[in-house]
Amino acid sequence: MYLWVEPVRLILIFLLGWSGNAFAEKVFIEVKAGERVQDWCKRLAAQDILTCGSVLYLARTENYPAHSFVPGLRDLPTQSKNPFAGNRFEGLLSPGVFAFTDLDLKKPVPDAAGAFEERDLANARKVIKRLLAISAARLEHLPAGKGLQLREQIILASMVEKEAVSNVDHDKVAAVFYNRIARDDKLGSCPTVEYALGFHRPFLLYRDLESVSSSPYNLYARTGLPPTPICFFSDAALAAVKKPRADNSIYFFVFDWTTGKLRFENISDYAKHRENADRAKENYRLKYGDIRQLFPGKFYEQ
Repeated sequence: MYLWVEPVRLILIFLLGWSGNAFAEKVFIEVKAGERVQDWCKRLAAQDILTCGSVLYLARTENYPAHSFVPGLRDLPTQSKNPFAGNRFEGLLSPGVFAFTDLDLKKPVPDAAGAFEERDLANARKVIKRLLAISAARLEHLPAGKGLQLREQIILASMVEKEAVSNVDHDKVAAVFYNRIARDDKLGSCPTVEYALGFHRPFLLYRDLESVSSSPYNLYARTGLPPTPICFFSDAALAAVKKPRADNSIYFFVFDWTTGKLRFENISDYAKHRENADRAKENYRLKYGDIRQLFPGKFYEQ
């Protein structure tokens, strides 16, 4: 009996393996809230799953008509400071961990011309199409609300995600933005400027603002929303955009890195807002040093 079973099992293993995907490696791909496209694809490149080049190629050359929330190529702004700015996939992939069994991660034949690029692009296309399809269920039927259409809500949710640094107070951050929109004020968002710059400081400098003075992402210089989302965003950020807290705050200082708190002030308290800002900067200097530095590993860079 033993002599009969074993050969049959070996034959079945050979046939299943030869058939293609029966023993395909399961690959888990994570999308993190708050990430930019370059953060995401660099992480996947480090895992030898796909490259940033393949993701950006798809953003430049392919259309996704099944997903109405993906803007067309003509809608994408150019931004010389940050080669990733305007990428259509920012904010359009839902956070989570997703399993793939159809990616080809085998090493291509060394002398096969373009084999790696072709395989990498095919993998990226499978990943992007599936993740966009998942996002469609989350976003496509989002009703217009608070005067914002679907695409505008997606953009605002990405801003709320980046402003709510400690992953709390999403609804209060959304309230500030809605209150500013109602007053036709500039939204004054540091994360949108950082998106244009391609790097993040604990506190932006005047020279940072000047270097992207004409960028559509510089919301200190222009009113309205930026042209695209700036990061992937959580369900909490999306819920806050749909239902912001009811208050009259129009000021918040981005973050006090030493206390982990975001402070909010109402319409009449600009002086208090400036006091909070100065205190947060001084706290940072005392604990970490020069606020002008970029800190590798602590804040993202190009």
